[in-house]
Amino acid sequence: MPTTQQIQAAYGIEIISEETLVAPGFIQPYGGVIALRRPELTIRQVSRNIENFLPISIPELIGTPLRQVIAPAPYQRITEHLEKACGGMGSTFEMAVDGSNNHQKQILRCQLHLIADGVILEMEPQPEPDQEP
Repeated sequence: MPTTQQIQAAYGIEIISEETLVAPGFIQPYGGVIALRRPELTIRQVSRNIENFLPISIPELIGTPLRQVIAPAPYQRITEHLEKACGGMGSTFEMAVDGSNNHQKQILRCQLHLIADGVILEMEPQPEPDQEP
């Protein structure tokens, strides 16, 4: 069986191991993204589907501090995990937010990514405990 180096040499390819392949600028259709400016966490950009996660329209979101858009408890979770992310610790967490259509709570799995002057907040809805994934 050929080694990885022999395969690379034969096909002129680079094999990437243990790294996730991503397409910059794209998210899964079921997820949402908010780009925030630090330190005040003002919303700079949102994904087109953000209204599936938050009960407010896109034009109203841009330029608004995040603390004015979500309830105090989810905002506190975000700021706590932002501190962890700045300290080099993990930044994946879940939070409950008011849903957009029927205003029922929905659980979102979130992840924070630090960028030069801000933070990217990725959100993915989680199934309710009695639903199949």
